[in-house]
Amino acid sequence: MKPKVFLSLMLLILSTFLYVPNTTAENEPYTQWGLPEGAKARLGKGGINDITCTQDGALLAVASTIGIWIYDVQTSEALALLTGHTGRINSIAFSPNGHTLASGSSDNTVRLWDVATRTEIGRLEGHTGGIYSVSFSPDGRTLVSRSEDNTLRLWDVGTQTQIHTLKGYTGLKGLTVNINNISFSPDGRTLASGSSDNTVRLWDVDTQTEIGTLEGHTAYVSSVSFSPDGKTLASGSHDRTVRLWDVATQTEIGTLAGHTGWIHSVSFSPDGQIIASGGDYVHARLWSHSEVRLWNVATQTEITMSMVGPGVTGISFSPDGQTLAYKTSQIFGGRVSERVDFWGVNAQKEYSTLLSWEVHTWDVLWIIEAQKRKKGYSWFRTMLEEHTAAFSARDPGINSVSFSPDGKTIVSGGAMVSGSGVRLWDIATQTQIGRLWAGGNSVSFSPDGKTIVSGSVSLWDVGTLTQIGTFGVGALNSVVFSPDGRTLACASGYNSVISVYDFSYYNHDHIVSLWDVETQTEIGRHWEHIGAVKSVSFSPDGRTLASAGSIDGTVRLWDVEAWTEIAVLRGHTGWVNSVSFRPDGKTIVSGSNDRTVRLWDVGRQAEISTLEGHTAAVNSVSFSPDGHILASGSDDNTVRLWDARVEIDTLEGHTAAVNSVSFSPDGRTLASGSDDGTVLLWELPQLTTETNNIAADVNMDGVVNIQDLVIVANAFEAAEPDLNGDGVVNILDLIIVAQNFK
Repeated sequence: MKPKVFLSLMLLILSTFLYVPNTTAENEPYTQWGLPEGAKARLGKGGINDITCTQDGALLAVASTIGIWIYDVQTSEALALLTGHTGRINSIAFSPNGHTLASGSSDNTVRLWDVATRTEIGRLEGHTGGIYSVSFSPDGRTLVSRSEDNTLRLWDVGTQTQIHTLKGYTGLKGLTVNINNISFSPDGRTLASGSSDNTVRLWDVDTQTEIGTLEGHTAYVSSVSFSPDGKTLASGSHDRTVRLWDVATQTEIGTLAGHTGWIHSVSFSPDGQIIASGGDYVHARLWSHSEVRLWNVATQTEITMSMVGPGVTGISFSPDGQTLAYKTSQIFGGRVSERVDFWGVNAQKEYSTLLSWEVHTWDVLWIIEAQKRKKGYSWFRTMLEEHTAAFSARDPGINSVSFSPDGKTIVSGGAMVSGSGVRLWDIATQTQIGRLWAGGNSVSFSPDGKTIVSGSVSLWDVGTLTQIGTFGVGALNSVVFSPDGRTLACASGYNSVISVYDFSYYNHDHIVSLWDVETQTEIGRHWEHIGAVKSVSFSPDGRTLASAGSIDGTVRLWDVEAWTEIAVLRGHTGWVNSVSFRPDGKTIVSGSNDRTVRLWDVGRQAEISTLEGHTAAVNSVSFSPDGHILASGSDDNTVRLWDARVEIDTLEGHTAAVNSVSFSPDGRTLASGSDDGTVLLWELPQLTTETNNIAADVNMDGVVNIQDLVIVANAFEAAEPDLNGDGVVNILDLIIVAQNFK
């Protein structure tokens, strides 16, 4: 072999061994993107607040509860997660050329993002309230933002400076983003806005001045829309009329009357010949219906009227003008349920439906529908499968998480109506491996890992993901298997009040019940709690059941075999949301709306200690398998870890309330489920000598002395204060105190 050839071959071989693969964030799985300190993975992508896409349909952006996700529409691949906002992201918009993304948030800022580099390139500050919507002018040079501070602000996108504040609004505060109350003219030179002061205002974008106030409506103006040629403006109002305005002369040229209720949305067809309007329908017996009306612009007469579902909040024509889409909203059980329906304009026939979590804004609507027709109905669902909906500040997320007995799988549960449902996640691959179409305020594995119980109450076979039983009890707050898997304990009830003067009229569906798993029959029930029962937990030997009450603020202990009440533990000053046994069965922990975590001695039926630190309600508490660490999740968005009555760490990273915490069977990982629609997996810290040193100050007076020694000596053979975590107070705990004398 020639020397040069040999040398080249050796260099090639050597370079192969020296090659270092690219380990940048771009090559990491999305479960690793933007993790908070201490977390090792995130399951799920959060709830959906808003959706938008580039005009060419190449990229899709989703404003979620944890950040902004960027997707490739063709491949359905997640490309990036943009984080930085410190509040809810309410609205996002791509610039017309697709190079810039704008986002408006409840943190009072508008942020600009470079789409190519996926980095923040600007922060627009000035609003004194949360931003509800952002929108680019047709040329992309100007951005308008609408805020709860009752102003519209115009921003120069190039210089990233505010160029004007449009004031004068009296009713924008509290306006929902579902109502389209701002519209640019097609040439981008004029901005129209409707207000609760019953007027439509016109603004010159270049001079940033008000050029006209259109008066005539007698109630709140909910929607404005320019005709395609920009010469006519349509406005819909709660006065039940659609009014047409000549933009040049700023005069009313027509009133379209016929709606029986408030009008929420108006839209021109692409050729400008038809106006569609949607609103409520007022009728003594059809209160839950709404109406969509089509109007001939030239003759100013109604073409047709269709009765549709409740609450039309949005209406839009397809680009070819042949199809009409309308969005309806309904409050159901305290939650907002939405859907989008499509109608052929000529045939007046419904042909498809989008569920609420599938679309939130009109600029993405028709691109999504076109892709669905081309790729199949499941395309869009697949792309957003790991998102959960977010229609309220509180409800949409993960209410419950639980590890399988072998530690390989996590089941998470949330409300079906919000899109969360029950989902299964593979820990090793950090991917969703299954979904159960059931509600999941509470989810749990059976001790053998073969069955899942959901708060519906339904039993599911883990292997086949099929339902194998249902108890017909209705929605439950908590449901758990007994240690032998033969019995289910259920907690139910709502805190509804019929009379504020007589607390005996609280909803009486506040029960603790036991069910036989094999026969799926009820064994017994108790009504002793006042108000909803929030949580139940079996002792390790299965002989005792603990239940947490809401209104009465108590923890109650029950003898499972005799099915009688053993004790009532009082001390919390607010609703008790969660209760759990320590693995040795000697201690119970409870978390409450009073912001405290409390430890109780089961044998003495007395409170041992109160753990303070959370700044909001404590929703979930759980002991590690060895009983050394206690975890608590709270409405303050944090998870706190405690050892021997001392806080040892605060885990921050969720953007909403933490509803559930669960340890892996080996005790190395903690899972937390949150209203932000995600499950975070945390690496647990190692306990240190310093922790035990702090714990030695048993009476918390700031010094370890003879008083602490006396407390420990008097508690021999009890469960607390167990300083070394071996399950009992003994000589070893005395040694810890003695070693830390000061």
